[in-house]
Amino acid sequence: MTDRFQHVTRQELYEKVWAEPMTKVAEHFGLSDHGLANLCSRHNIPKPPRGYWAKLAAGKPSPQTPLLDPNDGDRTITITRTLEPPMPVAATRDIKNADPEPVVIPETMSGLHPIVRGWVNDHKEEQARLRREAKGRDPVFRTAAWQRADLTERDQYRFRVTSAFFKELDRKGIPISDAHVNGRFKLTISGETVNGTVVERMHKAYTADVEPWTAWPEHHAGRLKPSGFLRLKIEAPWAIQMELVESEARKASTLIPQLMLFADALEPRLREKQAEQRQWQEEYEARKQEEERRAREARQEEERWQQFRSKAGDFEEVQRLRAFIAALRSSCNETGEDIDGKSMEEWLAWAEERATELDPLTDPTQVFKRPSRTGGGEFSLHQCEPPENCARASGRISHSE
Repeated sequence: MTDRFQHVTRQELYEKVWAEPMTKVAEHFGLSDHGLANLCSRHNIPKPPRGYWAKLAAGKPSPQTPLLDPNDGDRTITITRTLEPPMPVAATRDIKNADPEPVVIPETMSGLHPIVRGWVNDHKEEQARLRREAKGRDPVFRTAAWQRADLTERDQYRFRVTSAFFKELDRKGIPISDAHVNGRFKLTISGETVNGTVVERMHKAYTADVEPWTAWPEHHAGRLKPSGFLRLKIEAPWAIQMELVESEARKASTLIPQLMLFADALEPRLREKQAEQRQWQEEYEARKQEEERRAREARQEEERWQQFRSKAGDFEEVQRLRAFIAALRSSCNETGEDIDGKSMEEWLAWAEERATELDPLTDPTQVFKRPSRTGGGEFSLHQCEPPENCARASGRISHSE
């Protein structure tokens, strides 16, 4: 099973990109050349210049750019694989070299697979509909553009090959869906959607006039002509695919069994990739939770520190207030005159009480307790009551007080 994540130090990655070409290093890490180049740039790792390896091969001197900031060489870099390895070459080669029993391609259009027979019926119905619509038109406008041509020899051959292919898939119990008359369809293997095609292999036409060869010319690009051979392909997720093309020596009757062998080998391969995907998802969720936990702890640590600093500010404020209260008490004369219904001593006692409420030393344990969240989800650094005390703690004291 291929590891989704690989960990290397900055020094190790530097040594790798200067030990062999970037294409090989990128392939080792499951990256594209461009992706590896961007990775090196982000971590300030110099790369071999253009022509470096050609000069070495020719025996010419080509100096190596030293690693910038070598003291940071032990820093770990996590590389996430972005390119999935295809099915092992040996397994694909064995399938292509296999010589299974050929399937029988019917020589007539009878006994077709139900899906292909539906295409034939739809074609006949479309022809009949277009003929009915053309009857009401002026004969001048009854051009071929308003008609659907009959099935050509190449259309019928492709239908017969597709029918034989579909019957083999049915025999293996592989569901077929979204089958289109253009030769493209979908399969379901191990719960994954797999694309399939049975289409004409096209060649470039060097003349503008291409003889009509199909009832559906709109399915093909202009200035292309048929090669006389079909192209059969199965393409699964994670770039796992096999494409086979007919030739004089290899007809579709021998290619279909090879594709069925590929489909058999595809099932365990897809299960393996699904297991890798689940493992990657679990690792991703675990890393995400760990990152969120660390971010939460760092945020709480910062909020706790801000609260500590705020309490220190409150402490200084209390000292200033008490010094002011003491100065007032020593300088005022006991006249007994009421001030807004209270004596001077009563007002000084009121000020002492408020200063005590603000004093963090009244309950030192509150200094290091985690700040509580307010209704809006933010942390409150001051938990005093009533609200005007919070305003005083934050330094926002209105002159109206």
